[in-house]
Amino acid sequence: MTDATKMHLFAGSTILLWSTAFPVTKIVGGAIPPTELGAIRCVAAAVFLGVIGAVRHIRLPQGVRDCGLLALAGALGFGFYMIMFNTGMETLTSATSSLVIATTPIMTALAASYLYNERLSRAGYLTIASAFIGVMILLLWNGILSINVGVIWMLGAAVLFCGYNLLNRKLQAMGYSSIEIMTYAMISAAIILMIAAPRSFGVLKTAGIRNGLLAVDRKSTRSELQSRI
Repeated sequence: MTDATKMHLFAGSTILLWSTAFPVTKIVGGAIPPTELGAIRCVAAAVFLGVIGAVRHIRLPQGVRDCGLLALAGALGFGFYMIMFNTGMETLTSATSSLVIATTPIMTALAASYLYNERLSRAGYLTIASAFIGVMILLLWNGILSINVGVIWMLGAAVLFCGYNLLNRKLQAMGYSSIEIMTYAMISAAIILMIAAPRSFGVLKTAGIRNGLLAVDRKSTRSELQSRI
């Protein structure tokens, strides 16, 4: 398998996984509150990446400054991002959420051109604009664009992930590999969210399956969690 084939395979897999996050979060979000859902996702990912990192013998962070940057990456790209993303999904359609998050690469390109002097050509800007318009047409051709407070939450999530992308570039320039950045960032996010919602996994006990979808009484879930604290 050539490098080009691998690149396209990984890119296609990324797009597939990214696209499924919206409808799946919409379904599961009806059963689990935003912070708790984010904590469960990040803890599971942190364990998975931790195992991979141990097998590959990734380096430990080099110094307090690097630890701080990796923790910040986790907060921006996964921790606080998950809270905003999941909260926005409560009131937005999957199509609208996808459209708003699709502004992230535009924000990243514009910010990188200012911070890192990465100048885009006219063709680059036209490509970004075309991609954004294309996503809007494909997702909303027969859909409904819902504009409400969820858009604000989702825009906040897009801004946070833009910050993560920029910080990721800085960490790579400092010599950290992608797996190292992802592993330590996800572990940091898991710690942040577990502090914010320490009884996240207890929510799973109240979740059930209804008509093939995950469902639960959200008020009962919150009341139960509060009674345990």
